[in-house]
Amino acid sequence: MEKVIQYNGATVTVRRGTVRSRLLSTLIYGKLNVAKDMSDADYIFMTNYASFLTQTSVKGKLGIPKPPATADEKEIRAGLEAFLEADTDFYDAILGALLEVDAPLNDPELAPDVDPKD
Repeated sequence: MEKVIQYNGATVTVRRGTVRSRLLSTLIYGKLNVAKDMSDADYIFMTNYASFLTQTSVKGKLGIPKPPATADEKEIRAGLEAFLEADTDFYDAILGALLEVDAPLNDPELAPDVDPKD
């Protein structure tokens, strides 16, 4: 499942999570030194940023750096800081798209209403 959004003149394609995106996110967590004692806020920042990096592709100039998950720690941290300073309209669009594409398959909430036959 994919969702395409437009932002700042760029086209962002948001894809459903895969094993690859999950493993690449784990790589990012390692670079950002995930720790059991990290704050909830830092954990949320990191997980949302990792989803953005691993489940999107961008065509055009987004205005926010999007380093590959394999980039070094310095580049990943710089990208995270830029992501956190991005406009909330950008974040809302990305988060909404991620939630939509990652919705549970066959979610009853997404099924059309059907009247039962008598």
